[in-house]
Amino acid sequence: MTSAFRLRLLILPLLVLVVLAGWTGYWFYAQARAESELDRAAARLGAQGGAFDCSDRQWQGFPLRLTMTCDGTRLDLPG
Repeated sequence: MTSAFRLRLLILPLLVLVVLAGWTGYWFYAQARAESELDRAAARLGAQGGAFDCSDRQWQGFPLRLTMTCDGTRLDLPG
């Protein structure tokens, strides 16, 4: 085997690992961002006299989608 061929055999799996690690990091970033936005929206609703409560949030769907399930949801709109 030539050294160029060995280098290609090494680079391809490393490239795949880098892409997978990047995607995993992006998924967890997106999950944290979605959770933060949901908390901010609940705080804005609370400031307007309403309430949003989700007693048990569960984030699912890794690696291809982001899904949140919520048990015990309560939504009180102002007015």
